[in-house]
Amino acid sequence: MGVRGLIESARLRYEAAVYVSTVDNALVTFQNPLSQDFFRNAGKSSRDGVELLLEWVPNASFNTRFAYTYQDFVFEEFDTGSSDFAGKDEPGAPRTASMSGSTTPRRSACGPAPPFGGSTSTL
Repeated sequence: MGVRGLIESARLRYEAAVYVSTVDNALVTFQNPLSQDFFRNAGKSSRDGVELLLEWVPNASFNTRFAYTYQDFVFEEFDTGSSDFAGKDEPGAPRTASMSGSTTPRRSACGPAPPFGGSTSTL
């Protein structure tokens, strides 16, 4: 479930999403004593999270954005016979992630860059 919108007076675009899911028999990797990688099915895992994005576009020449993700990926049921991983985090899924950046028009020695998908080549 999510929402997105624009606050025009502030030139601010926003997006937010929340997700809750349960996965049965998710594939997970494991290594045997010879360090060979294999896959097995985990019993059940929950994958819940929140994603946020803010983008500020003060003018046509510049924008800046920030994105953040929080995710809680946990094994609910996963017993290999020799180990019980219930309640443990799924490997490979970081708890949080963030990204920020800015964009300005690209310029070349021949002048400003063409609009996305455009071309200024002449012969």
